[in-house]
Amino acid sequence: MVGARLADKLTSRFGARIVVGAGLALIAVALFAGARTGVDTGYGYVAAWVALAGIGLGFTLPPSMNAALAALTPERSGVGSGLIQAMRQVGSAIGVAVLGTVLNSGYRDEIDAAGLPDAARDSAAAGVTLARRAGDPGMLETVRHAFTHGMDVALVTTGAVAAAGVLLVVILPRHVRRPATAPGEVVLAESGV
Repeated sequence: MVGARLADKLTSRFGARIVVGAGLALIAVALFAGARTGVDTGYGYVAAWVALAGIGLGFTLPPSMNAALAALTPERSGVGSGLIQAMRQVGSAIGVAVLGTVLNSGYRDEIDAAGLPDAARDSAAAGVTLARRAGDPGMLETVRHAFTHGMDVALVTTGAVAAAGVLLVVILPRHVRRPATAPGEVVLAESGV
């Protein structure tokens, strides 16, 4: 709640483009910092970069959604809101699938390079279970490093997407014109009546 109010105040003072761009930049910095997380990294460091990413997300989502809806006429705002929500849901699902694939690929590359059994390739949990059953602390350490390597690759990929978002914010048009409605025309939202 406090973050949303702060984002609103900053947006009214500096404009949505600046606040959204700053939020995406914070997210990118946080994710690149997160990519430096290793097996021995403490909780304080992880909490710091996750918090920074959360602040960036708070600066990005509300102002960008408000700007998108402000570009619509009141009659079209319901359709616009529904479209934005649908795009968020689909984008989230695609993002999870792509980043899961990136993480898994990075993990498997490290497992293959270490020459571990194929059962360890299935998942980090399978690798940990296999290492514990074998009683091999070296294998367990390799699985942990492989997982953090996969996470690092996924975080760098996501940070690059956020950095590309900053560039898009910079090059997008400054003003969006609202479609004109005929004077005196009264239309109920979405009904056309």
